[in-house]
Amino acid sequence: MKKYYFLLTIIFCTNIFSYSLLYIGEVESRQWNDSWDRFYDYPLTVYAGGNPDGSERTVLIKIKNSFGDDYYKYFRSQKCNERQIKKKQCYENGYTINYEYDNLYYILNKSIEWSRIAKENNVEKVSKNIQYEGKNIRSPFGGGNARFFAQGDYQSDLILPAYFPLIDAEDRYYDLDAQENFLKHLSKVRETIDRSLEENKKSDDLFN
Repeated sequence: MKKYYFLLTIIFCTNIFSYSLLYIGEVESRQWNDSWDRFYDYPLTVYAGGNPDGSERTVLIKIKNSFGDDYYKYFRSQKCNERQIKKKQCYENGYTINYEYDNLYYILNKSIEWSRIAKENNVEKVSKNIQYEGKNIRSPFGGGNARFFAQGDYQSDLILPAYFPLIDAEDRYYDLDAQENFLKHLSKVRETIDRSLEENKKSDDLFN
C-alpha cells in the first residue's frame, strides 16, 4: 500500500508529468553521523515511466533526507529527431542520450569491480575518486565527486554525495550489496517503462 501511496504523491507533486512513474525498488544507503559516531540508513528508491505518446522516457531516483525535503533526481530522454540521429546523439532505441544516467551506470560498475577486488585481496585501506579517461566523475545527485572507499575485508563503499538545499551536500555510502542491488534495479528500467507505456495508454483510452 505504501508503494502506491508514493506513486500518487509523485504524480501530484510533479504535475509537469502527464504520465505515471512506476516503482522499481529500494536501495539501502548510509550516512555517517559524527555526533553519534555511527551510520544511519536512508533508502534510495527507483521509479521509471514513459509518456504514452512516445515523446519522453523518465527515470526518477528519490533519496530520503535526514532533515527536510527528500532529493529527487530525474533522468529524462526525449524521442530523437532526424538531426539528432545523424549527429549520433541518440541511444539505439531512438531516445536522446542522457549522459548523467550513463555516468551513473559507469560509476556503479566501476565501484562494484573495485569492491570485489578490495574484498578478495583484503586491501588495508584505499580512498580514491572514480574517474573516466583521467577525469573525476561528479555524483549525478550533486554535491561533489563520486568516490570509492575500502578498508580491510569489512568495508567497501561507493560514496555518492547528494545535494539537499536545506543542509547542503551529504555523503551517502553504498556497500557492495547496495551497489549490486542499485544496478539490478536500473537493469529493470526498460521493461518498467514498457509496462508504464501500456498502463498509461490504457488509462488514456478510457477517456477518449
